[in-house]
Amino acid sequence: DTLTRMQILSNYYAYDDGTAEAGYGLTPAGAQLAYRFTLNEPDTLRAVKMFFNKTWHNGNEQYFRLTVWDDNNGKPGNIIYTSKPILPEFTESLNEFTTYYINDQYVAFTKKNTTFYVGWQQSTDETLNIGYDFSNNNSENIFYNTSGQWLNSDYTGSLMIRPVFGAKLVDYDIDDITTKKSVIKICPNPANGNNIKILLPDNEINKEEMQTTIYGITGRVIYKGKYKQQISIKHLVKGIYIVVLSNTATGSRYSNKLIVTNTY
Repeated sequence: DTLTRMQILSNYYAYDDGTAEAGYGLTPAGAQLAYRFTLNEPDTLRAVKMFFNKTWHNGNEQYFRLTVWDDNNGKPGNIIYTSKPILPEFTESLNEFTTYYINDQYVAFTKKNTTFYVGWQQSTDETLNIGYDFSNNNSENIFYNTSGQWLNSDYTGSLMIRPVFGAKLVDYDIDDITTKKSVIKICPNPANGNNIKILLPDNEINKEEMQTTIYGITGRVIYKGKYKQQISIKHLVKGIYIVVLSNTATGSRYSNKLIVTNTY
């Protein structure tokens, strides 16, 4: 006598159910994949969540450009955003999405019922293998272009691609802080215990002015406090994190990726 339904209210649009039964990919280099969405209200595209499958011998680690198109009579039209070449990122957890940020070039949609497309432009001949959900059929929203013409996909299912909307997600882009030359040393890294040591750069001698911040891969602050050389990571689950040291007096900032493989 009871009917229930789970409705997730979040900052992203999704056709998939969060579980990949297969993979979907294209070839050759220059191929394009576009996924169609329609906004009910004006909003701002901040990022795209994507789940790439892990493949044999890291075959899925191929460069691509995250791309956004406008609509042209029901098919992808003009490119309105494209990223620099990036690689798929993988986590230790099954079916866990990675968030790829739109940087400062956010995409603002100012009209109701705006149709747009998110996906990628491929840089190599090897197949990019993104998670594919067989439980929900949205093939009418999947378009590919391998020969200069946009076509609908013939395969039943949904891509594990989710556009993220709303206010700015982080104060600065994770890509930016991990590509700076000022990189801190973290020991051990990968970490498989309860504690890590974070070494100050040689030019920073006043540790009283330093602050430590640890970000999750989605940009969420996991830890924040005054700098200590040794900190506990008991509360961190397996995954990739960004550790940032910032000098509150001079404004200087240092960072590095932290990989947590296990805690005890």
